[in-house]
Amino acid sequence: MRFLLKQFVGTLFLGCFASNPLPTTGVIQTVALNDQEIGCIPNNDKDFTLSVTYTAKMKGTHQFFVVFDNTLVNSTDEFHNDSSYPRSYVIRDITWNKVIMTARTCKTLTFTIPRKMIMPKGNMFYIYNKEYNTDMSSSTNFQTFFRLDVQSPITWDLTAKGDLYRTSTGYTGASIVGGKVYQSPYTIKHVGFEDEFINPEKNRIPLENIQLGILNYKKELVAPVYRDAYIRVTSYLDDFDIFPLKTDGYTSWREIPVEFEECDNSELYRLRLRSDYAVTMDGRTMKELIHKNPRDMLTRDIYLPPVEAGDAKVFQFELNVIDTGPNQLDKWVYRFDVTKTENYIGSCISSTYCVGRD
Repeated sequence: MRFLLKQFVGTLFLGCFASNPLPTTGVIQTVALNDQEIGCIPNNDKDFTLSVTYTAKMKGTHQFFVVFDNTLVNSTDEFHNDSSYPRSYVIRDITWNKVIMTARTCKTLTFTIPRKMIMPKGNMFYIYNKEYNTDMSSSTNFQTFFRLDVQSPITWDLTAKGDLYRTSTGYTGASIVGGKVYQSPYTIKHVGFEDEFINPEKNRIPLENIQLGILNYKKELVAPVYRDAYIRVTSYLDDFDIFPLKTDGYTSWREIPVEFEECDNSELYRLRLRSDYAVTMDGRTMKELIHKNPRDMLTRDIYLPPVEAGDAKVFQFELNVIDTGPNQLDKWVYRFDVTKTENYIGSCISSTYCVGRD
């Protein structure tokens, strides 16, 4: 869904909002909103500051004001009920009344909404620019409107099938691009997040198949944004001793820093280790880079240690991507098991390939 930048000349009709017709003789729109991002409102106890920037196409006289749809509090000096806009509070900044803007200059309208006035969802903002003709005898209102919702943190389980998106918590901000306001639900597209892998080829977990991307306001797939990402190894910790051991006092794990990178054959972004490691040619032993010898390969994948003949191991992993999503409040979690009953190269009893004698 998207909200378009609306331009009304004459009568404005906004559902429950309306105004009287205005004279229109000789008035054209001479300023426009810049391309800009308008973030959603974080779920915290802080006031919310919103800034929008205009650029003048030509010199003119303008009056900017904001209608904020909220009936929760009484009028204040900053927010007062305006009979022209029922069920609303109007923000007027006196420094923006009747501003003269010269060609190609920019003005930024910034205002702060006290926390007590923010509703849990559906905070509607209507930004008006009243433009006057040369002799100030007539004017026209131009209008932009958008909705900003309060965003609470969500932990997403990436093993879920299909796209993940916020259906009950609404939009995640707005973006103004080319004279249009775009708004869409936050959407995670992902593939390859299987809950179990069995005897992966060449002892290597297929991280390249684990891919995701974010569908942005223009329905384009973009790179995920996050503060940190790592894989925890939660079983057979001694088999992964090249990775740091962490503990919270109750449990322990090995922690592997990871990242998402562009794919060569997909619009999504694939998972890989954040740093290079070495691995033996048979894929049996991973090493820190300082221990690499000339016969070892470089890798950013996870190779599994060998198992004994007749033995089976179930390795448990957990991907954590933290401080992501709208306002970097969310967390992504992906838990998966890798079952290993055979090796890639080794003993003929327990391996896919082995060296034998005729």
